[in-house]
Amino acid sequence: NVLIWLCDMYGQSDHMLPLSHPFNAPRLDIFRAWRKIAPRLELWDYFLYDARFPETSVDAIVSDAKFFRDLGIGRMLGNFSYKNQAFFELDLFALGECYWSAESQNADTLVRRWCAVYGRGADDMYKAIGFLRTAILSNPPKDYVAWHTRMLPWRTLEQMEAFAALVKKAYDKEKDPLPRSRIAKVLASTYRELSRLSRTTFGRESRFADYQAQYRQFAIEDSAYTLMEPSERAGFAKKIDAMLAFENLRFKDLPAECQDVPADDLKCVDFRRIESEATMTTMKDPDSETGHASVFNFDKKQGLAKNGKYAGGVYDRTLRKNSALPLMVTPELLDERYHYVRLGEAEIGPNSLYWNMNWYLSFHLKDFFVFCDGAPINLNRYEFWISVKFQGPGYVKGSTKPNGIFFDRLVLKRIRK
Repeated sequence: NVLIWLCDMYGQSDHMLPLSHPFNAPRLDIFRAWRKIAPRLELWDYFLYDARFPETSVDAIVSDAKFFRDLGIGRMLGNFSYKNQAFFELDLFALGECYWSAESQNADTLVRRWCAVYGRGADDMYKAIGFLRTAILSNPPKDYVAWHTRMLPWRTLEQMEAFAALVKKAYDKEKDPLPRSRIAKVLASTYRELSRLSRTTFGRESRFADYQAQYRQFAIEDSAYTLMEPSERAGFAKKIDAMLAFENLRFKDLPAECQDVPADDLKCVDFRRIESEATMTTMKDPDSETGHASVFNFDKKQGLAKNGKYAGGVYDRTLRKNSALPLMVTPELLDERYHYVRLGEAEIGPNSLYWNMNWYLSFHLKDFFVFCDGAPINLNRYEFWISVKFQGPGYVKGSTKPNGIFFDRLVLKRIRK
């Protein structure tokens, strides 16, 4: 037996769009090419949901099920995890109807049937889901990078506010707490997205606190009825509050130059926005205010870089632009304590990150980008400070601690010039 396995993981295809959509055309061609040479094909599919914003794959599920059946796929295994996504159950319903029935299904009919779970809000939810489906199908990602980072053209403040208004009409019509909580789940996801979008759109920042409050209200209402372990339900409100605190994060320990900066002009980034690869290890560190750090070459033989310079910068994956901001090490940093180092000034774009350590360390910054048309200044230009600790005999003579370069915080101070 010979097994040939393609593992896409939706890195180069959008799971909300059918394989027949032009954006997914290369993957469609692969299936057709294999069918010509392989008498037996089976499918292991992943459903990669994101709870941060409302989405549905119902059109892709219906279209792809017919394509796979016509292609002669023998068996299909679906692999997914539950993330309390707004339309997770709708997509599961569509999967069941499409893959366990020999009859072809119609996406509009399936959505109409599903909307019965929303009680008196069924008709308005059908319209709202139709609005979202149209937005998804009509606005594909620009490219694979945009898809991978979920920079989707339909994730705009205007689209989400219009969608929220449609869903809110359904919510207001239903008084029964069970179907009403199902609509609240959709509103929670929508207001979470709106809070992000309002903060990153010039002139709409004043709505941020209100959208966060509505997200909290609807998420907690949903939690009373949604599928959840008792222990998870008991701590759900604390979990929501912790997430809101993260989105309003401000470090207690800041560089002197940043201590009196207004909240809107200061961005604090901790380990939860760090992506570590290869030689980087994320671990607990009691020396850090955040309790965690991303560590380069932990407990490995190493020494200070030549001239004490570590290349780094702000790179935007959409604009493909890099601004060099190297880390320069001075003797006073080599005492096994955290120190803030001023990196310099740079402008962030819609899909930016700060990188260092040969690109193995990345602080993600895209949630801080502001669409600032009409603003009197460039709201995306910042002064960068990084918190770093050099530890071990590779850096500190006589040390008995494991070697490592520890990164725990990044601070961005807006430049108002």
